[in-house]
Amino acid sequence: MAQVYFLVADMPPFQASHAGRDAAICGSCPLRGRLVKSSSGANKVVERQCYVFLPHGPRQVYDAWRKGNYPEVDPRDGSRALTRRLVRLGSYGDPACVPYPVLEALLAKVGDVTGYTHQWQRFPELRRWCMASCDTPAERDAAHALGFRTFRIRRRDEPVLAGEGICPGSHEMNRALRCSECMLCGGESTGTKGDVTIIAHGHGANYFHRNVPETLDA
Repeated sequence: MAQVYFLVADMPPFQASHAGRDAAICGSCPLRGRLVKSSSGANKVVERQCYVFLPHGPRQVYDAWRKGNYPEVDPRDGSRALTRRLVRLGSYGDPACVPYPVLEALLAKVGDVTGYTHQWQRFPELRRWCMASCDTPAERDAAHALGFRTFRIRRRDEPVLAGEGICPGSHEMNRALRCSECMLCGGESTGTKGDVTIIAHGHGANYFHRNVPETLDA
């Protein structure tokens, strides 16, 4: 799959996270962690729940871009490069940080797409390509009301809800399918109705739900 990263242009991903600048590409996602002051007075992020490990993919892509290894293209030119390709929106970052017409131009000729957004309340039009990233059953219900299919992260002791299937690429399903073989997480574009769920995973899994709000006011 072609992987699409959304990055802060003038600061490496790790530094952007610890400066709070990742809000530009992640919005108000609760999995970003909490920004606090260290004993030296510097900012640092604690209890970050996101599974993306910033020193790996995001930093490598950022460094390659700064070196000029990625050409600058008009979204319409990019759409030609992605013709009939499988595309993942948001290997890091949220597709909501990009104006909808730009995404529409970029994805005009793709084969299939997967995507996830924590900004589903503000950008319901993204249900065309994206799953609503939900962290509680209440969020799932609210996302349904906006027409989204959902991808819900849950604790290991939480049940799978009616209408949800476990992610086939997860450890609990023994990685039965790769994302490129499954492609269920494409919002309305898949033509399917069911939702997907997965146990919290990655570097931030131990912090999951400690700071996820139980209401939709955050």
